[in-house]
Amino acid sequence: MNFPKKKKKRLSPHRFSGFLFLSVLLVLSACGGGGGGGNSADSGGCDTPAYLTGSVGGGLTPAVNGTVPGDSLQALSSTVNVSPDAVEIIVQPQLGVSCADLTARYRGLTFKKEMRGGFCLFKSTLSGEDFLFLENDSDVKSVEINQQLQSLAIDPYASIDWAMTQTDAPYFLDLGTYPIEDVVIAVLDSGIRYHEDLPAPESSLWVQGYDFISDVDSAGDGDGPDSDPTDVGTEIFSHGGSITGIIAGIRDNGLGSFGVAAGVKIMPVRVSGTDGGTISDIVEGLRYAAGLPNDSDTIPPLKADIINISLGTDSFSTVLQTAIAAVRDNGVIVVASTGNDGVDKVSYPAAFDNVIGVGATDVSNVRAPYSNYGEGITLVAGGGNLDVGTTWDNGKFLLMGADQYGLGDGTSVAAPLVAGSLGWVKAACPDLTPLDIDKLIAGIHPDTSIMVTSDQGAAGYDFYYGYGLLSTDDGVAAAEEVCNVAYNPPQPSLSTTSLALSSEAMSGTIEITNIGGGELVISDLMYDTSLLTVETVENDSGYLLTATLSPDFFGQMDMPVDLYFSGISDPVRVTFEASVGAYANVTTAIVTLQLQDAETGAVQFSAYSDPSREQTYKFAAVTPGTYDLIAGVDLNSNAILCEEGEPCGEETAIVVECGDVIASVNVEML
Repeated sequence: MNFPKKKKKRLSPHRFSGFLFLSVLLVLSACGGGGGGGNSADSGGCDTPAYLTGSVGGGLTPAVNGTVPGDSLQALSSTVNVSPDAVEIIVQPQLGVSCADLTARYRGLTFKKEMRGGFCLFKSTLSGEDFLFLENDSDVKSVEINQQLQSLAIDPYASIDWAMTQTDAPYFLDLGTYPIEDVVIAVLDSGIRYHEDLPAPESSLWVQGYDFISDVDSAGDGDGPDSDPTDVGTEIFSHGGSITGIIAGIRDNGLGSFGVAAGVKIMPVRVSGTDGGTISDIVEGLRYAAGLPNDSDTIPPLKADIINISLGTDSFSTVLQTAIAAVRDNGVIVVASTGNDGVDKVSYPAAFDNVIGVGATDVSNVRAPYSNYGEGITLVAGGGNLDVGTTWDNGKFLLMGADQYGLGDGTSVAAPLVAGSLGWVKAACPDLTPLDIDKLIAGIHPDTSIMVTSDQGAAGYDFYYGYGLLSTDDGVAAAEEVCNVAYNPPQPSLSTTSLALSSEAMSGTIEITNIGGGELVISDLMYDTSLLTVETVENDSGYLLTATLSPDFFGQMDMPVDLYFSGISDPVRVTFEASVGAYANVTTAIVTLQLQDAETGAVQFSAYSDPSREQTYKFAAVTPGTYDLIAGVDLNSNAILCEEGEPCGEETAIVVECGDVIASVNVEML
């Protein structure tokens, strides 16, 4: 018997309402006018040049990424709240003025790209005063910070994926406490279509699946059953790919939304072709997913903990019931859709007693009119209702074909939300049996009083909503009580968090061991210098982290490295203290001082401190103008101060008038 296809209007491409681009521009226009900030470092008819004297003191903290420490910004007035740290700004120049013109004029601007509409994107290390000059430059129309708009998650559509928030699962994704990667969810559907928002094909999160479609015409791939579960259906849409995305879409990659159980292992089992799926093929797929003998003569390397079936028929099947009983006896939880006919009859296999049948609700938690109900419904989840309108609050966000995104509705999209939530419950306590899950949902488990569902509709169980909406939060808490365990996450221990590197020891190694539970996995390393190379090597006790200085490094610098571990939310920082050929302290260093044109950044005058005279310096014959006084130890003698690794001083703005004698301009090295 063939399974009748779902109503095409529920998940077909023509119900797809297009894309919503969450791109908002915050414009902070510059106020005021005029050409303030212009500077001319010529004599202007001045016959008496100025003198500038002072001393150098403080420490020898190296510059990072060429950033010159700025003036105190609290006393300045600007239309834009600029930070002394490097920020990105968007500048709109006047007609005829190029981005390159502004880069040449302002020393603290680094060109990144020209944007559409004549805007320039810069990385800015401008001091507060220079920022004011830029805002009031007659060649500039507007200046704004390149704002980062915050949402509930990094993925652009996650904040509007209302069906996800109904499950509480994002809470656990933020916690990062439970080993979801140890759980396997099998998707019995049309197969898998890889997508940019799913794990890469070579990822370890994929468990070997299988194609059980025996009808060659329905399969569409030119052959019968084989080990390739790829969905070869329409280019624009893959039912199985969309279901997989609801469960396992990647989190925090800047794309789409994310799966309710992001990070879980997925087993794609292809049982449905162009004509649906036959009972016999689905039975073999069930047995394969559960690690039981089947017609493929193979079993997967890992059996599924949970099987999702977003397919159904209105006819009872003894062979299907028998297969599901065998699967359940092997410890596998089965979740299925109740059907999309809007009738008082739950489809099979959802109607079987040993299957969790899932109906659909809309954004207001009201049963969707198409959702089948009646005896056999267990839970409901967000399925949407596009008959109301093709907007984001009426449909479930889905992965579509060709790396696109769209909307769908139906009990097909409700079931995987429950399957993914139960993945977190199993991650919290792998020993839970299908019977334990049944008792938790019904609120009758003897080892916990925590209710894992929120009641919808009539009080208690009813034929429209079953036991209501499953809460992942409460489900995990109840699982911990039942199993009498609290998950013991991995805990890294480092032999040291600070290591000195020098010309005698250009590299160093830190040992990392796990003193907690589970498996310690370094998921990422982050550091912001090209002068250091960091490598990790796994060993029996954990990792060896080795850092090596570049042979081009000369100076003193603290180089922080942040280590990120799977299942641990906060990074661990280690610092490599590099010192190669640098001066020991400021009293023995020869400090170069430069007067730079405040408008163009061009060096107009140079002087040097005298260590034998308490680090005093003197500029003679300075012409009138507005300058920035820059100080630093020019370790590589290239006349460019405050490069990465070079000690740098605080920047000071100075206005020089004809005949000035300016004394005691003391510079603090930082």
